[in-house]
Amino acid sequence: MEAGPIAVRVGDLVLGVRTNDEEMSALLARALRPRVETNLEAPPNLSLTFGSTEGRVRQRHLLYRSGLSVVRTSSRGRVLRGALRYLESYSPVPSDVTSMNAKLLVHDGEAVLVDGRFGITVDVLERRLERLGLRVVDVHKPRLDPETLVIHVEAPRLEIDADGRAEIDRRYPPAPNEVELQKGRYPLAGIVIWGGEASDERSPAQRFAELTPLIVARDGHLAPEDLEVLARVNASCEIVRTHQADARHVLEALRALSPPSR
Repeated sequence: MEAGPIAVRVGDLVLGVRTNDEEMSALLARALRPRVETNLEAPPNLSLTFGSTEGRVRQRHLLYRSGLSVVRTSSRGRVLRGALRYLESYSPVPSDVTSMNAKLLVHDGEAVLVDGRFGITVDVLERRLERLGLRVVDVHKPRLDPETLVIHVEAPRLEIDADGRAEIDRRYPPAPNEVELQKGRYPLAGIVIWGGEASDERSPAQRFAELTPLIVARDGHLAPEDLEVLARVNASCEIVRTHQADARHVLEALRALSPPSR
């Protein structure tokens, strides 16, 4: 049964969190207790959809941020923890990092970014990516150090009810692949970007323009300092382009980034 949105304060914003499961909603509300606004209503900025637990089939559970799928998993705990983490994504971005419009994958201490336009495809491919040693990190807009070109993953910092969070972890223990729960630094090793079939015949300026969706703001603005960072990324990281968003092409592009040992 769908539960009404929980109104949660994050900084100056009041955000709505909605689930289709009353029990899961109660777990979230307990963890978020210090931030819940009981007398306010908010549209559902985050929506959690839990599949049925009946039968032997592992149902998929989904987290949506502003209507876009951001987590797709068979773990209820990962979706609950993802909701807590994605609330942080509505806070201002620190000025000393560059936000990237991409999905973040990690392997052997290194980061791979996949163009955000392929986000849903990456979620569908997650199990196959795990067999390649690639782990999907549940963060919104990975943060890149503009000087070192290292992706920063911070441990969750949103102040919530410790006992409520512990209850989520007790009932649904974190898996080892939930790397976003710990602080980490991952040098950027490669990028999969949307690009035309004839990319090799395009000018350097045209190929660089294909990278700009990684840093463009929601209003279409491109900050000069972010363009400088992107130029350094273009010069130092391996970049694979694909013009198809289907699973086969995205997987082929990721394999093209992978050394033979993978």
